[in-house]
Amino acid sequence: MKKKHSVLKYIIISLLFISCIQNTNKHKTVNITHSLTQDIESYIKKQEELGFRGVVHISKNDSIIYKSGKDNNTSNNAYHIASISKQFTATAILKLYESNKISLNDSLGKFFERVPLNKRKITIHNLLTHTSGLPNNYVVDGELDRQKAIESILSEPLEYEIGESYHYSAEGYNLLAIIIEIVTGITYEDFMMKNIFKPFGLNDIGFWGKENKQLSLAPYGNMKVVNELPEKVFSQGKSITNYGFKGSTGIYSTIDDLYKWTQLVKNNKLLSKENTELLFKPYIKVRGDSINSTFYGYGWFIQLKNNQKIGIRHGGDEEGQHNSIIRWNNKEYTIIVLSNKWADNIEGRLKGVGWSTVLGIGLRDLLKK
Repeated sequence: MKKKHSVLKYIIISLLFISCIQNTNKHKTVNITHSLTQDIESYIKKQEELGFRGVVHISKNDSIIYKSGKDNNTSNNAYHIASISKQFTATAILKLYESNKISLNDSLGKFFERVPLNKRKITIHNLLTHTSGLPNNYVVDGELDRQKAIESILSEPLEYEIGESYHYSAEGYNLLAIIIEIVTGITYEDFMMKNIFKPFGLNDIGFWGKENKQLSLAPYGNMKVVNELPEKVFSQGKSITNYGFKGSTGIYSTIDDLYKWTQLVKNNKLLSKENTELLFKPYIKVRGDSINSTFYGYGWFIQLKNNQKIGIRHGGDEEGQHNSIIRWNNKEYTIIVLSNKWADNIEGRLKGVGWSTVLGIGLRDLLKK
């Protein structure tokens, strides 16, 4: 099952300072880009020697400056992106908000019956920003019945007062997926396919339990761990649709479609400019001080330096499966890394974390130069 500590480990070790080369001379920019590409290739090769397997995509604005294809099969493999799924769910919620089907201040009582008294003030905004007070216990992993999933989440004790502080909660995003189903009358997966994926040409994205048989899925990183998942999650070599893998996780994608996704988001193609900006507001502090701090928006982490936004990112880590990261900065460099391996052969504070995190940080630091 998903590691409870993997989210905290990812948050603690993920550094978010991102700054990039600026140059107004066109000819010199071409030379710098060529040199930078060589540096990127050299860096990735060294990581491959240490055990990295996966794919890397780096772009600046709308131009791809590096794209690799080193993994266990081909560069067209799809990877489970784990908690990166949350930004897709947040965007879907904002699409319903944009069409006046919900308000971000709607409380749980509008959608669910018999909400416990201490949870009645939880709003959609609280779920999106991890300020609901709900825990992060993955209590609906393997739950196939929607009503039972709702009851299981709402029966959990709150870990702090609603809106009081940030506390990462998979259950909060499970509830957001359920709200999408209740409001639209169709499954979460069908809503995403019909309103976000297919209309915008994201054809190589899918869901846990509904894998596209024509798409090659990257091998799992640790089949022993995968085979130990509950039978209602994974059985006889097949993933099974369940509410623990809706909203908070469960999406897989190729790196090309994730790049398309970032471009759609940044260019306001999925939502209006005003509503896109709601994704990236620093609503609640995660950590930091008055100079450098990390906040949570809607499905994204946002880093500020001296109250200026300098970086946006989110990662994901599924134990035994895959790990992933998307990050971009105010100079418009975007880094995407997908992997199915963990960095067990390196030394230092990143030992044992997902290779996507290791490369995400390493490439960020390289681009700073």
